Amino acid sequence: MRKFIKAIAVLAIISTASCSDAPVEVTASDICNEEYKDALVTTEGIVRLPNNFYTTGGTVTMVLEAPAGKYRLPKIAILTWNKDNEKKNMMEPLKNGFSDDDVKIYDDKGQAVKLGDKIRVTGKVSGAAKDWCDIFVDKIEKVN
Repeated sequence: MRKFIKAIAVLAIISTASCSDAPVEVTASDICNEEYKDALVTTEGIVRLPNNFYTTGGTVTMVLEAPAGKYRLPKIAILTWNKDNEKKNMMEPLKNGFSDDDVKIYDDKGQAVKLGDKIRVTGKVSGAAKDWCDIFVDKIEKVN
């Protein structure tokens, strides 16, 4: 019995040590494939309004612009609220008839991010397919 308990303890330690909360750094053009489905990733791009977008469950989708090519770029789903009631890593909800000036996105320091700014986002990939690929954003950083 003692050997069994020791074996379970060793397996628990090994599995805990092998799991990591560190995001995988991926080029935006490489994210939309099965390899990154449900993975925590970090990537860079220029934030833009998409041609069409949706607002659902407290998120708004934006797009990342990256070098042109024949690949799918992920949409980024940004929360419209923050659990700490701070304007960090979030976007203010959009009202009907909004303009580009109404888009208010905030980075991890609470600083404004404008459309056209280069950003680094960290979040979990959903979909990871040709027809659907989103990153649910946890962290937004401005890149200089």
